[in-house]
Amino acid sequence: MTSLKRALIVACAVALAVCGCFALAGCGKQAAATWAHGDVSEEDVTKTIENMRTNYGLTDDATWASFIAMKAYDSSANSNGQTTTDGTVADLRTYVINQLLKTDIIDYEVKEQNITVSDDELDAYVDQQRKAVESQYMAGVFESYLQKQGYKSLDEYKEQARKALAEQKLAEQNGASEDDEDAWNSYVDGLMQDADIHINNMPSGLPYDVDLSSATATLSGSASDAAQGDSAQDASSTDSSSN
Repeated sequence: MTSLKRALIVACAVALAVCGCFALAGCGKQAAATWAHGDVSEEDVTKTIENMRTNYGLTDDATWASFIAMKAYDSSANSNGQTTTDGTVADLRTYVINQLLKTDIIDYEVKEQNITVSDDELDAYVDQQRKAVESQYMAGVFESYLQKQGYKSLDEYKEQARKALAEQKLAEQNGASEDDEDAWNSYVDGLMQDADIHINNMPSGLPYDVDLSSATATLSGSASDAAQGDSAQDASSTDSSSN
């Protein structure tokens, strides 16, 4: 074996070893969680949480700590409106990871089952939504209405609408109509149970980490509104806007 060939083999072995260390995290990105067909990067989790904090106006640590301690990011955990001290930063991270995993797993199933949404189907749906909004307000306000809902453009809304329509088809194709929330949740739970999910330990020094002893007794303003909202949808939409 020539020295050149030997050098190439050594170089390839080193490259494979390095990529092996990072393969589950996109060959360079740290993985917050892995599953059978992919991973969720720590970077995407951080972006999602930071977007959540910005959107809710939780700029000071005390209010942010209260938001976490109340589990305000999880509307089901705070449905009675009472302040609790059960939430931790690790809980928030795990919650967001699970929301991102759920989105990725559903997207994977859509592709695996060859579910598509045609441009005509998408246009019909968007026109229907436009008519509904403008009948309630006035003609020509649909785009500005979308911006108030957090969409940067009509194209971004269409992208999310296409995914929603594909998800609806997935539900119907598997006998779990999204109109039947229990059946849909049961179907998705089954997908996640079969996905071989592993959530990695939370690293130190994350920008959203905060000392919960600084939490105030109650939330106010946008933080209180967030506690009553559907945070699962917020997590999904903020993630899509960060990509």
